[in-house]
Amino acid sequence: MKIIQVCPRYYPNIGGVETHVKEISEMLVDKGFEVEVVCTDPTYKFPKNEKINGVKVKRFWAIAPKESYFFSPAIYFYLRSQKYDVLHAHSYHSFPAFFAALASNKRFIFTPHSFGFKKSTIKYIFHRLYRPLGSYIFKTADKVISIAQMEKEMLIKTFKIPIAKIIYLPLPIKFESKNKLKYEKKITKIAFFGRLSQEKNLDVLIQAFEQVKNKNPECKLYIAGDGPLKKELEDAGKKVGDVYFTGPLFNNDLNDFIDDIDIFVLPSKFEVSPRSVIEAMSKGIPVVTTPVGELPHVFRDGKDCLFANIGDPQDMAEKILWFMNNEKKAQEIAQSGKDIVEKIYDIKNVISEYIRLYIEKI
Repeated sequence: MKIIQVCPRYYPNIGGVETHVKEISEMLVDKGFEVEVVCTDPTYKFPKNEKINGVKVKRFWAIAPKESYFFSPAIYFYLRSQKYDVLHAHSYHSFPAFFAALASNKRFIFTPHSFGFKKSTIKYIFHRLYRPLGSYIFKTADKVISIAQMEKEMLIKTFKIPIAKIIYLPLPIKFESKNKLKYEKKITKIAFFGRLSQEKNLDVLIQAFEQVKNKNPECKLYIAGDGPLKKELEDAGKKVGDVYFTGPLFNNDLNDFIDDIDIFVLPSKFEVSPRSVIEAMSKGIPVVTTPVGELPHVFRDGKDCLFANIGDPQDMAEKILWFMNNEKKAQEIAQSGKDIVEKIYDIKNVISEYIRLYIEKI
């Protein structure tokens, strides 16, 4: 059985969608499926054709202003020429999914990965113009996968999608335990990993860290990732001091980075199902996060993580300091969060639902 995954970008690009597609594709290959990823590369940095961990990757050039939309009509013509059993497109705010919907002639599945955040006035206008195309994708899809229950409710309300057409599948995470929480270190490592973009609100994290550092100087902030706000954030970090930017990290380097975290912080103002939080929890790391997307519906404040008010550096600083000053309780909260992640998000459990969805009759 051949499955084609269509997404804006793919590994070694980093991001939630890229990692999501990579992990389910590689797991499907391990289960004996033939998997091809069709994506774009506006930068010409990567091979047009290659094989990564058993997954065939086909890249097309695209027009992608400010790393968005990824307009590449060549994807449509390529998909029309291909034989496959299932076509699975990802990401609402990108043209590859629309071209996949136009080209589909077999079972077509769509995962939007959110659709509602107003990033800027210009992007808001483009999103409004794109709306009819996005609606066409939902109409064409045989099944729509929602990675969060709240997203499922929004899709039904916004696009009038029949309930029977939408299936909730949790974000699949490779479950790897962290060796040990490292509170015996003199320096506490506070960290974020992910995309350095507007919705992540990382300026708030840097402000919060400054307050933490003023009360407890034995700490450092590490920010891993890349994105359009990197230079601006680096400048803000220099003013505070002890803020380190690692750049993008992959595979073992990222795993090693996560293993050495003492406290993970997500300051986002919008998310659907933030992978970074779930990955940190899967390692048994105490998490301070804003109550965005699916998180407050799955995790309990003060039991599985600590929720900080959106856009409030003082509240975020207080939550970070609480973890630093209550080591035993921090470990209990981290273990509770880890138990929930293992139960809901472990890819070994979720992948069986993907397979069932791929092989069921329309």
